[in-house]
Amino acid sequence: MQSVRPPRLMRIIPYRLFMEILGMFLMFQIGMTLLLIFIGLLQAALEGLPRSHIPVLIPCVLPFAQTFATPFSVLFTAVTVYSRMSMSREIIALQTSGISAVRVIIPCLLLGLGTSFYTLWMADLNTSWGMAQTQRVFLSAFQEIMYHRLRTEKGMTFERDNLKLTVSSVEGKTLRGVIVTRINEDNANSLSVIAEEAMIEVGRPEDLLDAASERDNAMGSLYSKEEYRDGVLKITFFGVQFTSTESRGTIKSRQVVLLPLANLPYFQSGGGKSPSRIAISELPKFIEQRQQNIHQLTEDMRLAAVEQLIFGDFCNLGSDSWQQRHKQIQAWENDISRAKMEPYRRWARGFSCFCFAIVGAPLAAWRGKYGALQLIALALLPVVGFYYPMEMLTTNFGKSGTLAPIGLWFPNVVLILLGLYLLRRAA
Repeated sequence: MQSVRPPRLMRIIPYRLFMEILGMFLMFQIGMTLLLIFIGLLQAALEGLPRSHIPVLIPCVLPFAQTFATPFSVLFTAVTVYSRMSMSREIIALQTSGISAVRVIIPCLLLGLGTSFYTLWMADLNTSWGMAQTQRVFLSAFQEIMYHRLRTEKGMTFERDNLKLTVSSVEGKTLRGVIVTRINEDNANSLSVIAEEAMIEVGRPEDLLDAASERDNAMGSLYSKEEYRDGVLKITFFGVQFTSTESRGTIKSRQVVLLPLANLPYFQSGGGKSPSRIAISELPKFIEQRQQNIHQLTEDMRLAAVEQLIFGDFCNLGSDSWQQRHKQIQAWENDISRAKMEPYRRWARGFSCFCFAIVGAPLAAWRGKYGALQLIALALLPVVGFYYPMEMLTTNFGKSGTLAPIGLWFPNVVLILLGLYLLRRAA
């Protein structure tokens, strides 16, 4: 006798299953988001961010936390729900009722698809707004952060510029027994400043770059005025002795060191000029601006070359100014390549939610007897061992121009193919 399949079962089971998946996802999402926010705030506190600034940092790090919490919440939800159903033999019972395992897994895939667009939005919001707001919070408290670290560590190192600042003690806002050293990679133009006392100020260029400070700036030969546009770290020394590769001497009044904030930790983005710090909707405008800059500079170079040829100024045709112009054009062309790559990278990262769902759900339905914890560890192998390392590798190749932007989808395609294989085995 042919079995009759209850028509309402086909509608009730997926709905109840989707509600269970949604509830489990919200539980993981809230827990992982709070954990990542806590880790971010703890790191900021360890860096010396004042307690009054920490609550302001919460909405700034929320998009970053959501970008990573959402894909893993989808993965953990898929494994937890379907491993429970497999161990309790619910999937087998549904199959005997005429409901295939694929139909049972579809609610999880829909969750993964929906959260992919949400993750894409959060990733875009983090790069275009969250990171910039985080920098502003640190900028407003950077002076206190430096004093905190100098009190606790008796020194601070800015590895990017081979710059080291050490003090023997800190009394209020006064640093005592100060030594500043900077050595270039080629050991040329090295500088050491030893002072009895020093004070630190952080602020805008218009507030700190006065004529006297620029005249006394010991770093004047290392940075241009344009590099200070995003903010200035000003260290004023009193009772100074300095040594360099060219000279040695003593200054009894004062000496000033001016550092661009764009070259220091938390401020290494150089403002919002990097394509990785621009919203997807603004990237076409960014590319157009860079193309106009290249066109304008190329025209200026042509006119300058013609003028030098007419007047017989052949020596200047190979001068450093021409090399700097070529480097500038190359830098703008690199910005254009990265801007064209950026949408592919963010879409691929956003759709990691769907990739994790299509791997985790059929794996748990197929091998549910192993238990949730073992399946989570097993599902994390392709994610941690392959997806994120391969994503970093393809991103680096994309930035260097050796990989087409579409190649950034390679990790996603591999996980989807793996998921389709597991889906077939689960069915």
